[in-house]
Amino acid sequence: MWGQAGRVMERVPLLLLTREERLLRAYGYCAPAGYGYLKKIQARMPDSRKKPLVRYRDYDHRTEYWLEPPPLATDNRFLVGIGLSDLDVTDQQIALFRRTGQREWTLTTGDDWDRLNRLVLLTGARSPGPMRGVLFSHDRRRVRLWQGSFTATGEGWTAEMTPPVRSFSHSRGATPFLLELDGAPPDAVIAARGVRVDLDGYRIVESEGPANSRCWIAIQNGSIP
Repeated sequence: MWGQAGRVMERVPLLLLTREERLLRAYGYCAPAGYGYLKKIQARMPDSRKKPLVRYRDYDHRTEYWLEPPPLATDNRFLVGIGLSDLDVTDQQIALFRRTGQREWTLTTGDDWDRLNRLVLLTGARSPGPMRGVLFSHDRRRVRLWQGSFTATGEGWTAEMTPPVRSFSHSRGATPFLLELDGAPPDAVIAARGVRVDLDGYRIVESEGPANSRCWIAIQNGSIP
């Protein structure tokens, strides 16, 4: 139904559209930025002055600030996903590190990622020596995120984040992470693995749209009777 209405609206000059119709044309009901779906959810929030926590598959589009009246705070009991697939809420490869020195590697994520689970190192060497490293939040060594060793696993040589690094790469753009690693073989390839949208502690209660681009709302476990 909305798809047909949307196609008709696309043929109408912008000057003839209402503000609401212009917002729906620009941001969509679910994709690309979920204005229509967020408006529906906002109308059902227990406190109209608060908005749900909103997550996209790339970066924060801040579509909720077009709502009227603009919400003043975030209610973290409610998590809304916009344009997401099942893969976006499961463990997957984030990106590969780039070797920039004898013991230095950088990682650029581009998109927002909620959680870093582990680093995986692949090498053709059968028995590399001890490999210890430190992961920093920035190439200027601002904040230490992890320090430890790589151990042999079924994936390769793995460094588990215990606990996982949450809010791993939000609003970073091209800002790189820095890994300082001793003992890595010359042919080493290192991947970061994690979760784009972290549903840990939440349960999805409503979902709309196709499998590769869903909009849904999840509620924090135990927060609503």
